[in-house]
Amino acid sequence: MNYETIINDFLSGKKDLSGLKNHYNKRLFIESGILYSYGYHYPLGIFKSNILLINNSGYSTTTQKHISLLKRYADFKGVKSAFSDNDFNIPKTINNNNNTIKELNQKIKRAYKEHRKEQHRFNIKELQQQNKILKGFIPQITAEVI
Repeated sequence: MNYETIINDFLSGKKDLSGLKNHYNKRLFIESGILYSYGYHYPLGIFKSNILLINNSGYSTTTQKHISLLKRYADFKGVKSAFSDNDFNIPKTINNNNNTIKELNQKIKRAYKEHRKEQHRFNIKELQQQNKILKGFIPQITAEVI
C-alpha cells in the first residue's frame, strides 16, 4: 500500500483502515478518523468541521514528506486545510501563528537582503490565510463540543 492511496482514502472520508491488510502501512495509517505517521505518537491529520487540520509540529525528515504529500493532495482535491499543532487545538494554533507573524515582522525590519524580506512577507501571508480559515471554523467546533 503506497502513501498516495492511504492519503486519498483518508481524504475521501475513510475512517478506519487499520484492520484491512491492503490498506495498512506501518509508516502511514488511518484509525478512528485520524491519519497517523509512524505510529500513534504522531497524529498527522484529522477533520474537524469539514476542515483538515495537519499537524506540522516536531517532525522528522520522513514525516515532512507525509505532511507535504497530505497538503498537496488536499489542495488538489479542494479540501480546506490548515496547519495545526500536535493536539489540534485551534485557538492555540492561531495564537502560535500570531506570535510567528510578530517574529517575522521583526525579521523584516532587520533583513538587509530584499529576497529575505519577500520570503518573510510570503510566510506572513500564508499564516494570515491559515488563521482566517481556522477562525471561520471556531463557532462550528464550539457547537460540536456543546
